[in-house]
Amino acid sequence: MSGYTIVDLETTGLFPHRHDRVIEVGLVQLSDDGRVEDEWSTLINPQRDVGPTHIHGITARDILHAPTFGDVAPRILASLAGRTLVAHNARFDTAFLDSEFTRFGFAIRPPTPSLCTMELSSSYLRGASRKLGDCCSAAEVLHEDQHTAAGDARAVAGLLRYYLKVAGQPVPWAPSLARTRGHWWPESDAGCAVRTVTRSAGQRRPDAWLDRITSTLPRNPSPAVDAYLSVLEQALLDGYLSAHEEDALVGMALSVGLERDQLAAVH
Repeated sequence: MSGYTIVDLETTGLFPHRHDRVIEVGLVQLSDDGRVEDEWSTLINPQRDVGPTHIHGITARDILHAPTFGDVAPRILASLAGRTLVAHNARFDTAFLDSEFTRFGFAIRPPTPSLCTMELSSSYLRGASRKLGDCCSAAEVLHEDQHTAAGDARAVAGLLRYYLKVAGQPVPWAPSLARTRGHWWPESDAGCAVRTVTRSAGQRRPDAWLDRITSTLPRNPSPAVDAYLSVLEQALLDGYLSAHEEDALVGMALSVGLERDQLAAVH
C-alpha cells in the first residue's frame, strides 16, 4: 500500500503514561500526490472524566454515548496499515495511540514510526512559530475548526500537501516512507462498520493567552526540544502547572533524550 494517514487527537491531558486518555480522533487519508482519499472523526468515551473542558471544549455529556477507543481501534488500524502516519508534533499523538492500543489489548509494536509536520516546518516554512495555526498561515493553508480533531487533521493534511508541492519528487523524507509503511500492525477489517459521534456545531477551545505569546518564541534546532516545548505550552494553557504536571514533564523530557542542562536552558 501507499499514501499518508494524518491523525489528530484531543485528550483528557498530556501524559498517557499518567492515565490521560484520548477523547477525540480525526483521520484524513491522502494519496502520495496529496489527493484526499478518506476522512472521518469521532468523539471517544474515555471511561473517566474528560479533563479540562475549558481547554478542549468537550463535556461529559458530549461523550456519554460515544464509542470507546477499543470500538474504533480496528478502523484506525486499517487506516494505518501500509501507510505513513503523519501528525503535528507526532511524538505526542503516537504516544497516545500506542498507549490506547495497548490498553485495549491490541498487540502492537511501539514506538509507532511517523512523519512530523512540525519538524518538517523548519525546512519548508519561514517563521519562528511551531504551532499548527501559524504553520498553516505561513503556508496559506486553510485551518477551520481549530482545536478540534477533525479540523486540525484537515489542516495537517493541507500542510502536508504544501510540503509535497514545495519538496518535489522524490520527497526528501523518502527513508521515512519505507520505515513507516513497513511497520507491522495487527490485521484488521478494513470495511468494519464503526459508530461515530461528532461534536456539536460551535464547540471550540477558547483562545488562550499563551498561544499568542509562544507564537513569537524562536524555534529550537532540536526536534526533541520543540516536541517538549509544544507539550509544555499546552500544560500551561490554564495558567497553572500542577505538581503532577511538573513530574510528568520531567519524565517526558527524559524520554525524548533531554538532559538537565538542556532542560534548564529551554525553561
